[in-house]
Amino acid sequence: MKDAAQVGLPRWLDHLLGQEPAHRVHMSQALLALGLCLGFALLGAWAARQAATPWPVVLTWASVLVLGQSALVAAIHTRWSMRWADPSLTLAQIVFTMLMSALIYPLVGELSTGVLPVFVLILSFSMFMLKERQTRWLSLISLGLVLLGMVLNHLAHGVPPSVQAIYFCVMVICVAGMSVLAARMNALRQRMRRQREDLVQALQRIEELAIRDGLTGLFNRRHGMELLGEALSRHARQPHPLHVLLLDLDHFKRINDVHGHGVGDKVLRAFGHTTLDALRATDLAVRWGGEEFLLVLAGDDAQVPVERLRLAVAASAVEAASGQALTFSFSAGWTEVRENDTVESLMERADAALYRAKQAGRDRVEHA
Repeated sequence: MKDAAQVGLPRWLDHLLGQEPAHRVHMSQALLALGLCLGFALLGAWAARQAATPWPVVLTWASVLVLGQSALVAAIHTRWSMRWADPSLTLAQIVFTMLMSALIYPLVGELSTGVLPVFVLILSFSMFMLKERQTRWLSLISLGLVLLGMVLNHLAHGVPPSVQAIYFCVMVICVAGMSVLAARMNALRQRMRRQREDLVQALQRIEELAIRDGLTGLFNRRHGMELLGEALSRHARQPHPLHVLLLDLDHFKRINDVHGHGVGDKVLRAFGHTTLDALRATDLAVRWGGEEFLLVLAGDDAQVPVERLRLAVAASAVEAASGQALTFSFSAGWTEVRENDTVESLMERADAALYRAKQAGRDRVEHA
């Protein structure tokens, strides 16, 4: 959020608008409407006095207009409006000012034509917040209120019906045009909303591709290195049991040579999914490269989650090209994080333990 000085706003106004982007939009719209209401109150009061409307009636109308809009601004500022489906209170503001415009219409006599643009201005606020259906209803309501005001104006001041009919036809044209613009604006808002959602999904997808291995679903090596470095930094600040395991799928080259790389990919994919299901949310699983994987396990005993993973892998199988079920296993070397350990020292010990596991016959876990 930019500082008030950066956007040229007085500090009191910046404080009034608040810090939340959506709330600032709602408040800025409400304050704009309040400013317009103040101007409308002054002009309406002057026009009503020109038509010899009594002062008590004029002051009552102007006070209700300003105080009513001020109350709506206060409801938004205090976030009381958040309990409603429309926290901006756009519909409430439009209906209220339309009613006040209809009330002043018969009080200004021959100057009533000056009220007609106010109805169009009020409707323009619906273009940016309300749905197309709501805007259509408001258009009909505004025409109904104008017609009622014209009838009352004729009864109170004798304004000729023919003149009023011309004004009403002009109002119909303006409101119809405003409705068409509102419909197009609503369609534009919907398209922009869908584009924003698509953009968010695309960014999430890009982020996933940047940190995940596309075949196994595990973290890739680059991101795994970052997470392992962060884990070591946390361990240095606050020591806690942490274990690192280096795993290698047994005889994976033979699987590729005998059954083909397509089946090899199935094995890698199955191992990745099995690993994600078997490990805890606090554990870290990385495809280190090829058929080699890295696990970072938190807790006092790494043997329990590793044994759970070993049993889960032993129970899994993929379908070979011949239709037979192909099982697979892994060998692993593990070590606990020690004082002053680095990524290089950890990987060196884990790799040595993995080498011993392979030399001892595979499908086993060795400790270093």
